[in-house]
Amino acid sequence: MAILVLLAEQRRAAIVRAMPMLTLAALIAAAIGCDGGADNGADAGLECPDGSVEQYGACLFDCPMGWQRNADGFCAPPCLQGWEEIDGACALPCPDGLEPVDGGPLCRPPESEVGPRPCIDEPYDIEGSEDADQIIFVNAATGSAGGDGSEGDPFQTIEQAFGAIEPGAVEVAIALSAGEYVVDDWMTPLLVLPESLHVLGVCADETIVAGPVSMWEIEQAAAALDLARMTISCQINFSELLSLRVRDCLVNGLLNWWTSGTEESVVVERNNFEVPDDFCLALYGGDPVVQVTGNLFGACQGAAIDAAAAADLLVEGNWFVAGDQPAAALATHETSANRPLVFSRNWVVGGSTSAVNLSQWTGPVEVAEVSFSEITGVAIYGQYLENATVRGVRVSTTQGSSSTAAILFTDSVDVAIEECAVVGPVQQGIRLLDSSSVEIVSVHLQSCEQQGLYVSGSAETIIDNSVLRDNGAGLYVTESTVQVTNTSIGANDGVGVKAMETEGLTVDSSVVAGNASTGIDFTFLQGDETSTFAVTGCDVYDNTGLGVLVRSGGPAREVVLTGNRIVGTRPGVVQNAQGQGSVGDGIAVLTGTDGIGSHAVLQGNTVYGNSRLGILLHGTGTTCEANGNVFLAGNGYSGELSSLVSGSPDFLYQQGATVTGSDLSWSQQPSEDIYANPGGGDPRLPSY
Repeated sequence: MAILVLLAEQRRAAIVRAMPMLTLAALIAAAIGCDGGADNGADAGLECPDGSVEQYGACLFDCPMGWQRNADGFCAPPCLQGWEEIDGACALPCPDGLEPVDGGPLCRPPESEVGPRPCIDEPYDIEGSEDADQIIFVNAATGSAGGDGSEGDPFQTIEQAFGAIEPGAVEVAIALSAGEYVVDDWMTPLLVLPESLHVLGVCADETIVAGPVSMWEIEQAAAALDLARMTISCQINFSELLSLRVRDCLVNGLLNWWTSGTEESVVVERNNFEVPDDFCLALYGGDPVVQVTGNLFGACQGAAIDAAAAADLLVEGNWFVAGDQPAAALATHETSANRPLVFSRNWVVGGSTSAVNLSQWTGPVEVAEVSFSEITGVAIYGQYLENATVRGVRVSTTQGSSSTAAILFTDSVDVAIEECAVVGPVQQGIRLLDSSSVEIVSVHLQSCEQQGLYVSGSAETIIDNSVLRDNGAGLYVTESTVQVTNTSIGANDGVGVKAMETEGLTVDSSVVAGNASTGIDFTFLQGDETSTFAVTGCDVYDNTGLGVLVRSGGPAREVVLTGNRIVGTRPGVVQNAQGQGSVGDGIAVLTGTDGIGSHAVLQGNTVYGNSRLGILLHGTGTTCEANGNVFLAGNGYSGELSSLVSGSPDFLYQQGATVTGSDLSWSQQPSEDIYANPGGGDPRLPSY
């Protein structure tokens, strides 16, 4: 039977949220013992309602709603609504047009849509160029030096075809049969390139164009060049062309685009690149519109695509299979124009550097529906970006990877990360450094060795409707302002949420449960009187050591806990001002190791079933204000309490609190507090 969680608006309005826990009689029995004594330990005759278990002297429901205990015995969050669990990880179903990789959570373009199309069983292929002004045929096997270039009497060499182009021809097609063609320089025989030139083989595996030199220079202003269905075995420099199209080719040398124009276009589609000693495709200069679609990029040194052109750049539907090469799928450099970049629906495998390196691109950037696997570097690296969206990205790394983070943004503004899933073992799922205006919505971060999400030096960061589970820690925030809403943070090997020397953190309407260390930790807070540190309407459940820790920051940096349920904290070792101690407190407000006291405001919280104390206040300079809280039975400290607070309506049955060397201010307005009314019960406490 699950805990009933009210809607966020109801949570804020209610002093105590409805929950199927104990009947009031069972609460009293657990609080005072059957003999009416003060022992709040487990009662031998305690009978727990269906769906709950007896722990720490109280009846606790097993996990928050929808959560289940994992193999380690901790509550673990479910997948987000609409997501499904595949091979132990959460993911959205593959988008239309993409297929699952080996039945797992990753997606890719179908193999039939990537790389050169199949060969045709014809001597020539002029499809799409049938209406050219001139069609010249070349056959390495049957052509001759004395041929006329017709289909019946073809030339034997490409040089012959170039020399036969008629002056004034606007569109020319050169049709190559199967065979090997050795060319010293494609353009040397040409005085004037036609406005549109097509060089067409029959098949990438059968039409081989090579040369004794390692590089060809193709330069002609106001010309369009189309290369199709052939193997290109050396580097080609394309300069000052009006447009370039390379399709259905096997490319064994760098394709290098360089121009200073402003209206060019580049289309690279359905090719297979294998350039182990250089980039595969380089885009430098000018302002072309570039489309790179349906290609298979194999081993490329440095980067498959190296882009410094200020272009509209679309990279879509490709496979990037780097193997163990230290190669990026895409690397960008500073551009001079505010033009868009889209990297979408690609599959990226392997590589030991940043797979998608987005640096200093001045226009809007979108990375969408891309899957990364076997990455040992960073999957997506963004630096100095001003408008970036990462959507529908999936990252799954193999054992032994050493990536700093799957997704890393630094010095960037206006970043949106949504509907993304990262499954480690990367060190961090998402890492934000010195960025601002970042929204992280509907992400799933799992099996990250350090933190699921790390935020440093970043202002105005929003985290909403996400799951952080099975990581070294859930969320780590330092020197930042962060808002967390509607998020599940659970089953992590360390702390659920850690705010360390940060300038603002609010956690609202979220569940922080089943973590092997403190649920929510506020330590050495920074900022000023305008900073906000708050936990509102949350379930903090089944954590280890402490449910919520407030440790130094001073009166100006108060932490406000409102309308939370803090339940079932396990005993565990926690570092405190006196060293290490085995604790199990729901709330701890402590003076820090820096000697600075803490200040907490507690309003309308329900605290029960914690293994030691409901609340601990300790240390000189530590202060606390409380109003309308309920400390229920089963906070398990059964020995003599130091400075037991009694007579306060904030402590139901006066159990489960200790105050040492601190200043405590309790509300004395009974109408605003919930307290025991054994005669008729309390209408604000549910009965079952």
